[in-house]
Order: sequence, then C-alpha cells, then structure tokens
Amino acid sequence: MATTDLGHQNGNMPTTNDLEIAINDALDGIKSRGVFSCFGRPHHLVDPYICIGSDVTPILLPLQADGAARIVRASHQGSLHTSAEKIPGVFDRLTVCLPCKHEGGDLVLSYHGVTNEVSTSTTNPMFIAQYLDTTQEMREVRSGYRLALTYNLTLPGLCLEPSASPDYINPPLDQSVKQWLRSVPEDSGATTELIYKVEHKYTDAMGTWALKTNDLSRTNALIALTKIYPIVVYFAIMEYEVYGSVEDYCQKYKRHQAITEICSESLSLNDLPIERDRVLNVGTLDGDREPDWDEVEEHGRGRVDAIYRYCDVVGSLYAILSD
Repeated sequence: MATTDLGHQNGNMPTTNDLEIAINDALDGIKSRGVFSCFGRPHHLVDPYICIGSDVTPILLPLQADGAARIVRASHQGSLHTSAEKIPGVFDRLTVCLPCKHEGGDLVLSYHGVTNEVSTSTTNPMFIAQYLDTTQEMREVRSGYRLALTYNLTLPGLCLEPSASPDYINPPLDQSVKQWLRSVPEDSGATTELIYKVEHKYTDAMGTWALKTNDLSRTNALIALTKIYPIVVYFAIMEYEVYGSVEDYCQKYKRHQAITEICSESLSLNDLPIERDRVLNVGTLDGDREPDWDEVEEHGRGRVDAIYRYCDVVGSLYAILSD
C-alpha cells in the first residue's frame, strides 16, 4: 500500500489538525472481514424434545397445539426464566429455531445500514448468530408455531482471538502517527491525547478480547505501534451530554426525539472534562441516535427541552514524552 508523507505536501509542514485528520482517516480505513450476523442449518441434528421445570412429560417436536399451550401456560405462571443476566464477556447472541412448521416469522437483522433477512420457515431447524447491538425485527407468524431458544455467548477474560495479527504494522497509520509524534511539544513530561470512538456498544465489563470486527482490527494496529513509539493505548467510557430544544414533539415518541437547537453540550472521559476537538471522529457523536439516558421537560405551547446523555466506549491514544 502506498503512503504519503504529509510533510512534503505542497512544500509545507502539516498542521496538527492535518495530522489528526490523517490518523482518523487511517483508522477509518482499517476494515475487518467479519460480519455482524450469520445463519444456516445444523449439519448434525438429534430429534429434540422439551421439558419444562419439574414437569417430566416431554413436549415433542415439531411443536403441536397441545405443546404450544403448555409452553404458554408455563410462561404465564412465571416458571420460565425470561430475563438474561448481565454477564461479563458477552459478545454475541445465538438463536436456535427448533423444528416447527410455520409460515411467516422471518427475522430482519439490521446493523449500520446493512440488512439481512432470515427465513425461519423455509430453513427449519436453523441457527442464527448476531452481535448484541444488532437491531432485530420479527415478522408476524401467519400460521403454525415458531419456537426458538436464545443464548448469550461469552468469552473468558484471557481468551484472545484477533481478526488481524497484533504485530501487523498498518502503513498509513504508522506514517501519520510518526509525524504526529514529531509535532508534539518537546516540553519535559508533556502528554498529548487523541480519542477515537469505536463502532460497537459494549458493557463496562469488557476488555480488548471482547472487541468486534473493525474495532478489534483498529485496536491491534494501534497496539502494534506501542512497541515502536512512545504511545499508550487504553479504553474508557466517554460521556457526551447535550441540552437543547425539541421541535414537533409528540408524547408517543418521547424517547429518541432529535434535539433541533443545541443550547449546551459537554464531554467527559472518566469523569474528567475534555474538549470536543480531542475526538478524532467527532462527527459520530452527532446525528439521530438513541441516548443512554434522557430527561424531557415540557413547558407548554409545544415547547420542549431535553437533556440527552450518551455513553460511548472510546480508545484513547497518549503520546508520552519523558525526560
């Protein structure tokens, strides 16, 4: 891959802003070959049956009306565990559609503008694996019964399965970080920080081993550079809070109503305030996205003010100059 020395463009030395843009572009350009969802038919299948709680009478598959009634009755009685525990290391969701004859009930999986539609009626039984932050919609079951088991998949804390070699040096990123370091003031003990927001949503209980696709590939590229340059890479939770007015407010759509006029905003990293220009891909903070916390206040006559707070995982790149 060809690289460009920013220091020789138009015969001028690059500005700090030029170098930061170059680092952001280099990180954006690192892509993974991974996908957000996959599905298929199991190669080996043992005819399953279902037992509920202490009821030893099995429910045979394909599911019939009497078996479906027993499952519904048990769920109404609270004997089925329906809430998933928040387990550290959860990275994926696995759904197994059991042998059940039905029409409809297809799944529509969406992620970052890409959509996969999965027909559970034509391929049955089948498995579906997807990221936790994938948007999922299930079509109406027009006839028959659709029965599925859902599992949270986890990785142990010491497990690392990188999608790209952690020793691979990405040429554009290497070039831009090298020149950025040259621009850092040489004051004794000076520290400069750059922040890059990752694509996926993660829980607080995460490590680099839990990163997905592009996030993992970009992290590996940064970590590889820590072995060459005086930089440190770590992950943290960045809070972005914005306050402003909401137009065309409707009580039905109270949550996730876009703020049309921003009055104030603030950014903090590990509870310490930071400047907006420290975030390389600052454009990803804006736009119409679901807040992690909100507070809406109605003033009458259609005037509504809102506070939205977003919690994002970010990678922080420190350049450290010692004595």
